[in-house]
Amino acid sequence: MAWFYISIFIGSCLLLISSGTWVVNSLIRIAKALGWKEFVVSFILMAFATSLPELFVGITSALNHKPALSFGNVIGSNIINLTLVVA
Repeated sequence: MAWFYISIFIGSCLLLISSGTWVVNSLIRIAKALGWKEFVVSFILMAFATSLPELFVGITSALNHKPALSFGNVIGSNIINLTLVVA
C-alpha cells in the first residue's frame, strides 16, 4: 500500500513541474497580449493564485465550524513564507 502513495506523490510532483511550466508560458502570453511587463502580470496574477489555497481552506473551515483549522493555516503559511524568504 505504501507504493501506491509513493507513486501518487511522484506523479503529483511531475504534474506540478509540468503545470509550473504551463503557468509561466501562460503568464508570458498574457503579458504580451495586454502589452504589460511580465513582472507586473506575474506579480498580480501569481499573488492571487498563491493565495487561493488559503482562501479555500478559510472558507471551508468557516462553513464546517472549524476556525482552528483556518487559524493554523494562516499562521503556518506565514511562518513558512517568512522562513523561506529569510533563507
